[in-house]
Order: sequence, then C-alpha cells, then structure tokens
Amino acid sequence: MLLKKGSRGEDVRRLQAGLNQQTASGIEEDGIFGTSTEEAVKEYQLLTGLDVDGLVGDATWEALFGEPYAPEVEHDQPLPEADGTPDSWRRTDSWKRTDFVFEPWDGPETRQPKSLDDLYAMYGSPGERGVADEDWKNANIIYCHPDGHKPPLPGHEHFEKEWWAAVHYKVEPYLREAMRRANEACPGYITRIGCYVFRHIRHDPSRKLSDHSWGVAVDINAADNRGKSYKRGDAPKPWSPEWWAVWPKGIPQGVVAAFESCGFEAGVRWQTFSDPMHLSWANRNSDDQV
Repeated sequence: MLLKKGSRGEDVRRLQAGLNQQTASGIEEDGIFGTSTEEAVKEYQLLTGLDVDGLVGDATWEALFGEPYAPEVEHDQPLPEADGTPDSWRRTDSWKRTDFVFEPWDGPETRQPKSLDDLYAMYGSPGERGVADEDWKNANIIYCHPDGHKPPLPGHEHFEKEWWAAVHYKVEPYLREAMRRANEACPGYITRIGCYVFRHIRHDPSRKLSDHSWGVAVDINAADNRGKSYKRGDAPKPWSPEWWAVWPKGIPQGVVAAFESCGFEAGVRWQTFSDPMHLSWANRNSDDQV
C-alpha cells in the first residue's frame, strides 16, 4: 500500500489518527492527505529513523501501528445474532455492556510504582538517552510464549500471528490474572498485546521514558483504539454514545474492569489525552503517559 499527498479515504483517516497518537501533531482527521499530514509523516519518520520522504508505504505503516497494513473491516448494522462460536460476542451489542465488576486481586507485590521516580527506585534504569540497557532487559523482562520463560497468556488462542508478550517479571502475575478475567468478560476481544518496548512518551526523544520501557504498561489492539487529545472537560465519558462515536471499536468496559481489578490504570479515563488501548500497572494517575 502507498499513501501520499493527495490521497483520500478511510486509510488516510486511520493514518492521521495514528500520527496524532504517536506524535501529538494535532492534524485534522478528515481523510485528506494534505500538507499538514505530509509534515506529520515526515516528523514521525525522522523520529523513528525511517527514510524521510513523506510517503506512507508498508514500512512506515507497520512502524506506526505495530503491524502490517490490512483493510479495516466495519460491521454494518444490523448486526447478526451470536452463533455460539468463541468470537461471536463481537457480532452482538453485548460488548457494549458496562456492568462488569471484579473483586480486587491481591498479587505478590506489596507496593506499586506511583511516579517516574518510583519506577527508577523500585525497578532500576532500563536505559537512557534513547538506548536500552540490554543487561537490565535480560535481568527483568520475561517472555510469555510457548518457548519463553512463562506459558502464553490466557486468551492467547485469539491472538493474531501467535502474538506474545514481553513483560517485567514482577508485573507478569498481574497481567496474567487480568488477561484471564478480561477473556472471561469479553472472550476473543484481545487479539494483540504489547508490553515492553524501550521508548520515550509518544515516541518523542525530548519527553521522559514511557512506562513501556520498564515493561509495566500494556497496549491492547493498538490499531483499533487510537488515542485522542482533548481540552480538559471536553473528553466524552467512557462508553457513552459520544465515546462510541469516536471509538467504534473501543475497548469494552469488561476488559478495563478486569485490568483495573488487578491494579492497572486505564488510559480510557484520562481527561486530556484519552488513550483507550493503554493500561499501566505503574498507576501514575497521569493524562500524559503513553
């Protein structure tokens, strides 16, 4: 696929939403690849070490969304009835339920990080100035994979391309229980999950390190649930009709309830940068951590 200045359509809108999430460029998500979109593409390519040409080919798209390009499939109304298969809940309105409640889960850790200073003090430095510390990674990050340190996560049978997770070893029990509960509430919703990746907030080297650099944050189905900036007080209430209009494939409340019951902070509740796909065990109560 190739998008360039003059392109129009849904893929351009998806591109613009992804750029707004990753670079906070603030371009209008109108599906028109104009000068502002081209400049945002160049900025992203510069930040990520890609060829700076303003063209969106497979390499730029995959870097931006973490997966190869695929056409977006919309479910037209009316939706068919569930047919009893594991993923049939996707084809009903049951995923819009907002009544899921889970008992808090007390895992092995007695304290969570509450700030960036806590992350450094409790878990050490994963690296500095854009360079990951491989010794730190080898000592702290474990892999949930058939051939890894731990078994695959609950619900992995729904993952695309045998997706797997790299996570801080202290957070792995919480992630495992959260995934079990999320799959109980909304089986088949989570098809991709990303945890450890050494990077700065919103891929901006001038910002502080993201919680992902410690492997304590989770991104779910990133291509479906793109973040959006708001003025304080303007963000729609999660799972309201206005919210669903912005995120028609947004993260279900059942998944958020499952993760929150295991101590994760949900980006869907942030007020100035709502990021439905982001969940962090660091629990920093911030509008600006992705």
